[in-house]
Amino acid sequence: EILQHQSKNDDVWSVKSLNHYYLGEYNNAIFCIQKAIELCPESHYYLNIRASIYLDSGKIEEAMVDLKKAISLENNITYHGNLGLAYYHLH
Repeated sequence: EILQHQSKNDDVWSVKSLNHYYLGEYNNAIFCIQKAIELCPESHYYLNIRASIYLDSGKIEEAMVDLKKAISLENNITYHGNLGLAYYHLH
């Protein structure tokens, strides 16, 4: 597996996370994106990915934490929209 040779590559973990996410394998997706975030903790993009996984798996409050941090790092309209979606699902 490529991760045996690229375990310190955040992009590889991110792609693997998205693959799991698209297959509905949320626990595996969270595990992989967490590895990417550990390697690149200031990535607003990775935080948004994890927030999306959290949203789809019903972990709304966790998603909101990630989205607020992502917005603090990069004022991105997509992240604001995802945060609005999280608030919608919270109530």
